[in-house]
Amino acid sequence: MGRRATQPDYSPLAILTALTLRAVFRLPFRQTEGLIGSVIRLLGLDLAVPDHTTLCRRAATLEGPRPKPRGDGADSGAGRDTAPCTCWSTARA
Repeated sequence: MGRRATQPDYSPLAILTALTLRAVFRLPFRQTEGLIGSVIRLLGLDLAVPDHTTLCRRAATLEGPRPKPRGDGADSGAGRDTAPCTCWSTARA
């Protein structure tokens, strides 16, 4: 049988940076993944980008900024993934 591909290991600083951008721009995890990828491409870097499930899992284990509701009613949060992570990968053993 073939070997399973291993996922890249991202530093806590890389994850914290992504989560900080997520909090600043109030983005869901998938859009955060896209933003990070765009920034890395614009900088001309050849770096792996953490996917949204990695960000979701690591957000639960790192201390960092969390998106806060705006309070002005402009952003109801409907459809946003600001709730606790329920990624399928967190249910795996």
